[in-house]
Amino acid sequence: MAPPNARFHPINLHDVPTLPTIVTQVFEVMRRPTSSAHDVEKVVVNDQAISAKILRVANSAFYGFPRRITTIAHAIAILGFNNVQSMILGIAAFDAFRAKKLNLYDFWKHSIATGTAARFIAQKVQCPADEAFTAGILHDVGKLIFVLQAENTYQNVLELQQREESPLSSLEAEQSLLHFTHPEAGAVVAERWALPRRYVAAIAHHHDPAAAQEETTFCAVIALSNHAAHTAFPGAFSHPLPPDLLPTLLETLRLQAQDWEQVLTKLSEAQEGIEAFVNAIR
Repeated sequence: MAPPNARFHPINLHDVPTLPTIVTQVFEVMRRPTSSAHDVEKVVVNDQAISAKILRVANSAFYGFPRRITTIAHAIAILGFNNVQSMILGIAAFDAFRAKKLNLYDFWKHSIATGTAARFIAQKVQCPADEAFTAGILHDVGKLIFVLQAENTYQNVLELQQREESPLSSLEAEQSLLHFTHPEAGAVVAERWALPRRYVAAIAHHHDPAAAQEETTFCAVIALSNHAAHTAFPGAFSHPLPPDLLPTLLETLRLQAQDWEQVLTKLSEAQEGIEAFVNAIR
């Protein structure tokens, strides 16, 4: 455990950045069954920064379309409402949580990799792939609360996770220094942002899917995807994982060892696109 002077006062979970108005307006339009791509475009174009980032992601190697996408309506027509919604949420989270010192590149690479793995795994277990992709991107949003409110202390958390002798898990290190864990903080963010209950569950329970009750399978998909992303792309935000985690998750999802290897292969093949996605939203 770190010395007392390394501790930070309890995180203020009431001080959570709100989603930009433009984002909530877009989601309202998307929820209407009669809305078209042009209806969404009329709202999005009012924010030039978000519009530009959506087009950068849509034209990145992550999607790999041969023809250039030039309008928001075109992006929605090609990618679909759910993919564009995922982009907007990722962009909003990136813009809402800015670090002064920490380089968050590894954090966002891990998040996009988790979303990528989640889409792949979801298709194997009859879960909604687009929702899994979005939940994968957002699963660690609680860590961003720590970065925003206690960046120096969170650097100590990362050091506890990375030390050579007896490294702590992310939950152990966070509880030790911050008195909250990132799933707890992330659930508050998700509820404050009025995200769907399934996303709230995945954010809150990606370290303990069995506690999610009716959403256990969906949360297990995110948990396995998180494990795969850490395995494929270890980085500054990596931490030790329980040795029995992988067989437990595979059993929960009724998957085999060859399925796990396919996920890792998928991530390896997608690395260039994942990095392109991160660079597009920065």
